[in-house]
Amino acid sequence: MFQNWNFLLAEIWLLVVLAGAIGLFAGWLIWGRGGAGQARVTHAPSKPEILANPRGIADDLKVIVGIGPALEDVCHNLGVWHFDQIAAWTPAEIAWVDANLEGFKGRVTRDDWVGQAKKLMVAKG
Repeated sequence: MFQNWNFLLAEIWLLVVLAGAIGLFAGWLIWGRGGAGQARVTHAPSKPEILANPRGIADDLKVIVGIGPALEDVCHNLGVWHFDQIAAWTPAEIAWVDANLEGFKGRVTRDDWVGQAKKLMVAKG
């Protein structure tokens, strides 16, 4: 059988470490740099238009993919009742909302609420 087991084990460990390093580097390229080589842009949070109560009848925010009953309640508590409020959010306002969505941070961007709200505004007429 094989005579030099120490050499074989050392070679296997070297290959495992090398594969791990390549995986870490690939992960950094994909996620650490903002994905697909795009520069990561940060925005200082800025509070969007907030309403104490809806203007007339509140829009059904649950129509937006990613907003369920619990998240709709969170939005109402923040003063967000209408599609036009969401559709008008700037990147800085999105950062503020994401930071204030307790238990749901990052959902605005991940689910593209602004884009969905704009489409709903067009459909609503």
